[in-house]
Amino acid sequence: MAKDKLAESANELKEKVVATTAAKKQTLDEQVDSIVQDVSHKADDVINTLEKKLAELKARNKKIQKS
Repeated sequence: MAKDKLAESANELKEKVVATTAAKKQTLDEQVDSIVQDVSHKADDVINTLEKKLAELKARNKKIQKS
């Protein structure tokens, strides 16, 4: 009887671990998706900022070359 209870407890623990692991994995997948979405939005911001800075540098370079 004690052996049966121990086996039952072990199975319950195993099921809880499997359920928790599955939930954590889903959460991790959702977090990764969220990060990818954030990065793609930030990439556009970075590109826009770099384009503005490049335009400023080109304008400065023109002024320097005219001098």
